[in-house]
Amino acid sequence: LCLVSAIFYNIATIEASDSLQSNNGFNYEVEARLNEYMMNYLSAPSEITTFLSNYYFSGGFPFLLEAPDRYTYLKVADKLKLPQLYYALENGLFLGFTEHNAYYREPGNSGYDLDDNNMRKHLKSCVNKENGEVEDCILAPGRQFVSCERNSNGECSDDVELCEDEESQKNCTSSYNTAEDIMKCNLSKNIANIENEKGYLPLTYHCVNMRGEVSEAEGEVVQNFVPPHEQYDFGLMLDPEIESPYEFGNCMYKDGKTPVERNLSGNYASCGSLECNSTFLGGFESVEYDPRYRPWYIHQKKVQKPTFVEPYVFVSGELGITWTHPMYNILNEKRIFKGVLAVDYRFKDITEYLIESWGDSTTSIAVYEESSPNYLIGLSTGTRAARHVFKTDKSTPCDIESSRPSDCVAVRISMDDLADISSSGHNFKDKILAQAYKLHQEKDLAQAYKLHQEKGYPKDLLVVNAKTPEEYDNDDGTKVYLTNSLLFAQPNSDLRWRILVASPGETISSDAIEKGNASYGGVVALGTLGIVV
Repeated sequence: LCLVSAIFYNIATIEASDSLQSNNGFNYEVEARLNEYMMNYLSAPSEITTFLSNYYFSGGFPFLLEAPDRYTYLKVADKLKLPQLYYALENGLFLGFTEHNAYYREPGNSGYDLDDNNMRKHLKSCVNKENGEVEDCILAPGRQFVSCERNSNGECSDDVELCEDEESQKNCTSSYNTAEDIMKCNLSKNIANIENEKGYLPLTYHCVNMRGEVSEAEGEVVQNFVPPHEQYDFGLMLDPEIESPYEFGNCMYKDGKTPVERNLSGNYASCGSLECNSTFLGGFESVEYDPRYRPWYIHQKKVQKPTFVEPYVFVSGELGITWTHPMYNILNEKRIFKGVLAVDYRFKDITEYLIESWGDSTTSIAVYEESSPNYLIGLSTGTRAARHVFKTDKSTPCDIESSRPSDCVAVRISMDDLADISSSGHNFKDKILAQAYKLHQEKDLAQAYKLHQEKGYPKDLLVVNAKTPEEYDNDDGTKVYLTNSLLFAQPNSDLRWRILVASPGETISSDAIEKGNASYGGVVALGTLGIVV
């Protein structure tokens, strides 16, 4: 009897333990996989911007990344295949890539008088993105522009001005080979608000070919790039049996029927200030944008060290972070701040990875900032890290696709907000099962977040009781969720995020006799009785 009872006891206890142990290992596997992805994903910009900075200092760009280097830079950056890789200079030049388009802004300052003969070449350089009609580049009232002290010829002065902060000036010596000896001197500029009607220098989006050159050539414009899992050798494209990673088409305006044909002539900086008609070749969209008063540029100009910028709202309305790396000129044996190399990361890309990897599973994942108020970075349920609302009424959602972007403002969502959003304002009876299950997962993540925070983020698994709504048909019979958290810290930066993983810890569909099963208590009682006897 003792032997039989002991067997029953072990069946009940060991089987239940094995079920939890299995999920224990699974949680840590998910955690390790996501940590590895994040580390690889976020380390690429540091490596690539360091490469470009070294290439710049070694003379790889003959014009020191000024406007005539446009084509050289685009060819190099295109093959690095890092979306949203760009740079900006103190003179206002801006150049970079989206996923398969280039964008470029001529150096110079907006806010010029409309009768300024030196700047009038820019006035007609804007186009309507729908059909290509030429538009005047005129600043809207209330917009900002970079101003500066002008000389007798009406040109901005390039005189170097020492920083007012004495601490920043102490390294103004001939020694500039170490980070400690960087001289933080800047060109004299300031930001002003527009009052009277003035012109601006547009940022132009361009079609490109497979060599990274701006192009309008029929059938040669890159429509999409599908990178393989391993680094692609573009030289292999000479082999007709090798499938190209590119999809090609024509350079068109948004209406889909008007081809882009730009041949505006002028003595533009991209042509070395000589007369040319190639500056706006393949340019299908114009926007008013000056990088020098964007958060990523201002931050890097202040700290002057490679780092991530705090999350902010991109011009596109999306939320993300930017890796920035300073560039310098050498003047009178001193390093002077020249501009910023940068890479954008959209939070929606992290969310899409989480959805692709775990979106259809019973495992749910949240990535959020470690510091209070613990803003969201990404969710495997697909909920975005920010919601858009109207500036005039923050209780009303604003669709940035159909509304004017200037009417909308992005409001970030914290983990505390997630708990409120998931527990209120949703009627499960009016939701399809998939939607209800996602909300259920978010409630469990919010509950797990509270528990881990209260416990000081222990390394061990914490059990969260799943409170499923009566209307929700929980097919897998989940009773508890096993949750664990990991601190993700990017080396050489201030970036610190939390990864929270939750997965089912117990199911009634298992063959094991587990806690909560109607037979469990009787089996344990029988085993205990046998041991006592």
